[in-house]
Amino acid sequence: MVTADPTPYLGIALAQAQDRLKGYFRQILDPGELVTVAAHYRECCPGSQVAREVLVEVVAELRRRAAPPRHAAPGGGPLERLRAINIVALAERYTRLVPAGPGKWRGCCPLHPEKTPSFYVFADSKRWRCFGACARGGDVVDLAMALYRKIKATHE
Repeated sequence: MVTADPTPYLGIALAQAQDRLKGYFRQILDPGELVTVAAHYRECCPGSQVAREVLVEVVAELRRRAAPPRHAAPGGGPLERLRAINIVALAERYTRLVPAGPGKWRGCCPLHPEKTPSFYVFADSKRWRCFGACARGGDVVDLAMALYRKIKATHE
């Protein structure tokens, strides 16, 4: 009688078990609870394969959480740098703004032709809104993108 070698199947089973462990430990939000789980496995099953795997995955999850995000640049990412721009200064490059109240500016919308000012910039919340023909609004990133699209369309 020929018996199959169980080693490849055990390897796959262990890999699937590790994937389940990773998913399980990412659901636990409190790092202290992760340490408690690791301590429980260490005390309950000392030296067992399962305990070693659990400890390895818990330590890996704690290190993953402690590491800074990979996408974070020293000065912040491009969106963070864009959001730091003064929205009033950006809007004033494309239209004339006048004060319309505390932290509020008004002018003609730079995104469409108009005679009556319907474009408002709210400096405190870094938001803008057009109450005219385009009826658009958003934050400084949305304004920069809309202005870029308009400039690009006029040059094509």
